Amino acid sequence: MGKTGLDALADVDVAALWPAVEAAAERMGLGVYISRIEPAPSKLLYVSERASRVSGRPAAELVGASLLSSVREPDRPAVQERLAGFGDPRLPALGVAITRVDGTQIPVEVAATRIRTRHGVLSIGYVRDVSSEHRTIAALGESERLFQELVEAAPDGIVISRDGRIVFSNPRGAHLLGAASAEDVVGTMLASYLPAADAAAAGARIAEMMRTGHEIPPNEYRTLAEPWRVVEIKSIRISWEGKPAVLAFSRDVTERKALEQKLAHADRLNGLGTLAAGVAHEINNPLAYARLSLEKLARAGTSDPRALADIDHALARIAAITSSLRTFARPAAAEHKEAPPGPVDLGASLDHALRMVDHDLRHRARLVREVEPDLPAVRGHDGRLEQVWVNLLVNALQSLDGDDPCIEVAVTRPSQGRIAVAIRDNGRGIPAEYRDRIFEPFFTTKPAGEGLGLGLAVCKSIVEGCGGTIELASELGHGTTVTVTLRVHAQAPAGKMGGMRPAAGPGRLRVLIVDDEAPLRAILADLLGSDHDVATAASATEALELFDADAALTFDAVVCDLMMPGVDGRELYQRLAALRPGLERRIVFITGGILDREREQFVASARTPYLLKPFDVTDLLDAVARVSHQP
Repeated sequence: MGKTGLDALADVDVAALWPAVEAAAERMGLGVYISRIEPAPSKLLYVSERASRVSGRPAAELVGASLLSSVREPDRPAVQERLAGFGDPRLPALGVAITRVDGTQIPVEVAATRIRTRHGVLSIGYVRDVSSEHRTIAALGESERLFQELVEAAPDGIVISRDGRIVFSNPRGAHLLGAASAEDVVGTMLASYLPAADAAAAGARIAEMMRTGHEIPPNEYRTLAEPWRVVEIKSIRISWEGKPAVLAFSRDVTERKALEQKLAHADRLNGLGTLAAGVAHEINNPLAYARLSLEKLARAGTSDPRALADIDHALARIAAITSSLRTFARPAAAEHKEAPPGPVDLGASLDHALRMVDHDLRHRARLVREVEPDLPAVRGHDGRLEQVWVNLLVNALQSLDGDDPCIEVAVTRPSQGRIAVAIRDNGRGIPAEYRDRIFEPFFTTKPAGEGLGLGLAVCKSIVEGCGGTIELASELGHGTTVTVTLRVHAQAPAGKMGGMRPAAGPGRLRVLIVDDEAPLRAILADLLGSDHDVATAASATEALELFDADAALTFDAVVCDLMMPGVDGRELYQRLAALRPGLERRIVFITGGILDREREQFVASARTPYLLKPFDVTDLLDAVARVSHQP
């Protein structure tokens, strides 16, 4: 970025993200600038090449000048007023004009966010030249023929629809819908290119716009042809061939969404770092008394029921902690792309989060918990909502002060179909001048080095992605309350994997156990051998050799570790599908954790049961019984 004052970003660790930010902006056709806005006077610290081209002035000439120096005079008051609100995701991009040296005026859209650093308040802004859109709309008013000629080579997708049917598209618009050419989409229904939920949302928004005449803000959609692509669509009402129609500008924002997800995951990992010491303490305590209990049994030379119960309790506690860590650390992108929001057991989600912060909480505050039993499931993603609770609890802990520090977690039902979770503290509170900015990315009231200021911004993104809301109320010196309101899921509450636990069928089954860990393989063979006939293999390669040696060999169930050196469980599944078609459907995967996205996608597509270690032997027996009935 050059020596243009950007060392001011060092204390918030944004500099490391800059290449990704600038590359993503360039791919989306956005210019980027960085300006110091406090203390006054404001001045530009950095201007990207694309932003300088939009302004018509060299970057070297812009750096050091006022942020407003290129803005058209009548637009300057609006820019100054908006500076106080930059960073609020609810505010649309601001439309202004830039006056070039030759006097020509270029219409642009500007969006920005602020970062508070030790050198003052900086603004990172994006600038997009919208001349093409303005020319498109102007041409449409003048002549439909001129309009069509103009938009053929437009960089944005442009689609016109009437009564839901596409009547015009440029090549880029057809490409974003997943079609080969503009001719292929004309005459088809726009909804046929979108997932059902997105099609319904788009239909409702368009109907509202056509009824009221009000312009609707841009919204993001996915397409059936390329579900991984995120397309932002901005629609306006027009007249086409003498009849009301909808003109939609569309652009690919997949890169921008990926960057947002990386920021969210970075915040999640930052949260794990904050909790690491407490988690280590929580694991070491039960490990200590489990080990001492084993030593007690060894010395006594007999079976002591109390010592066995202590060991079982210790292991259950460790399992709960590691399960919470595994869920919390899972990349947000995995949950976001794999499935839409589903039913989440709210009570269990809060329990997991409280376990994550239990060490700090027990030593620093009194907990008041008011959660009704038998709550209905809420709509969301389990791990991501848990991330919200942990962030809010950690924030509450860090704000505590006084003689009787207290955190209250309360669950209420404010209206039909909604459940509210309020996390309250009696800490220092938040100054009034900061409250409107508290959900801005990178805004933080903490000292340098104690946080990136992403926690609440990420919470807001997660909650709104589930269709919920998040609100903050605070009084200086009297504490803060953050209230998250979520929608009740229409289905039954989320439960354990598989929901039902069918009883094993009569008779003994033939079970193959494939695991590279010898102690685990031996104990599994011992436990399953009480009910079934068991064979073992120390690797997937050894298991395949068994089938090569005996063409008639088969099993009612195969219990297989997913992650093994060499040939892993995934490859064994694929090889069995070729060697013994149908046997792959009888696999029960066991794993200590799915650490990469490729295996996660495989497990989701394989549709076979899998158990996370540590697991209960009853769950394993039930899974074996279920798969044994596969044809």
